[in-house]
This record gives sequence, structure tokens and C-alpha cells, in this order.
Amino acid sequence: MLHWIKRLFANAEAPAPSKRTDEIPPAESHEISPIEVKQKLDENSALILVDVRTQEEREQASIPGSLHIPRNDIHARYSEISDDPSAEIIVFCHYGIESEQVMHQLWGLGFQNAKIMSGGIDAWSVEIDPKVRRY
Repeated sequence: MLHWIKRLFANAEAPAPSKRTDEIPPAESHEISPIEVKQKLDENSALILVDVRTQEEREQASIPGSLHIPRNDIHARYSEISDDPSAEIIVFCHYGIESEQVMHQLWGLGFQNAKIMSGGIDAWSVEIDPKVRRY
């Protein structure tokens, strides 16, 4: 059996890397702190905040002006975020774990300038706005 498999793949070439692989941003560029987000908002930067938590979580605490698209709806609703693939998109969730998954999905959908807000809304509550309820 092994002999047959070796013959089958003897002349096969490794697939060339896809173009998308070259477009993935470097790892150090994928996070932004709540303080940096607040500074950008205060400067009226063209920034899109995307809250990927559930509706129930959003009802407990939210950042004014953020766009709400739950994590499970990203593929169906990504066109609501922006028509510009170079838009600066900051994704956040409760602590930052789910937002990283969504950021990778957005990269795959062509939004190469998507980042996560480190620490999520919990860090926002601690570092920026104590009126935003922690849960």
C-alpha cells in the first residue's frame, strides 16, 4: 500500500501559497489597547468599533457608537461593517478571546486592517469608562 501511495504522489508538486497568506498582517499589529481606541475616537479617526458579543451581553454593557454584529453572524452580515476593505475595524467582545476569532474571519473576508481591542469591554470598563458595567 505504501508503495502505491508513493507512486501516486511521486510527481505531485506542493501547492503554491495562496495570495491571502501574504496579506495577513504581522502578529504584532493585530491588537490595540482601550486607551489607544479612546484616543482615536477622541480624534474623530475613521474607526469602526464592532461588538461581537451576544445581545444579552450587550444589554449589560456597551460602548456608545459601536456596531453590534454577534460573532455567529459575521459571515452573514460583514457587508454592514464597511465597503472599504482598508477600513480600520476594531473588534471587541467581553475579554478578547472571541474577538480574535472574528478578526481572523474578517482578514479572510478581505478586511486586512481589522484588529482586536485587548481585554475587551471589561478592560474598557476598567481603563476608560467605569460607568460601563462589568459583568
